[in-house]
Amino acid sequence: MYKYVIEVNNLKKVYRRQVKEAGLVASIKSIFKPKYEEVINELETKANAELAKAKSKNSDNLRIYEARLEGLKFLGLASRFLEKNRKIETVLQLVKIDELAFACIPGELFSLLGHKIEQYLAPLKVFVIGYANDYVGYILDEESYEKNEYESFTTFLSKGEGERIVDSIVTLAKKCQIRRERDR
Repeated sequence: MYKYVIEVNNLKKVYRRQVKEAGLVASIKSIFKPKYEEVINELETKANAELAKAKSKNSDNLRIYEARLEGLKFLGLASRFLEKNRKIETVLQLVKIDELAFACIPGELFSLLGHKIEQYLAPLKVFVIGYANDYVGYILDEESYEKNEYESFTTFLSKGEGERIVDSIVTLAKKCQIRRERDR
């Protein structure tokens, strides 16, 4: 336990703060199949056809179709660089200052996962901070992998890694003895 002192206009307030950090080794999703190039080309052809159809109907929202194409192109390029690297090493942090908790996540965490962190740390006021200390890309919940949208194509992380990150933050909270009132 550390103490943090802030002085404002000669009035001192002492804040108690705790900081915990954990390394995380996340697995990269398996996208390297024997006919991977063929699969990407087939998906790109389908996505281009859907985009053309939406354009012909003067759709108000072409962005979803364009995002799928961008995701597929990104995945194709990234796959060439990641063929031999199957793990990503990064760091997670949990900082508690009085009744505030800051969960520091190295990427863009999907809101469902952020809500799980908030629920565990309640009644503390929780701030889930993305892009902290590192960037591993989109961090999806398991259900989001099935939606075939931009984020599911461009994430490097395997299905279930988002839930592992939440579990790691919960483990840090337990080490700091930061938990919900009903768990005490």
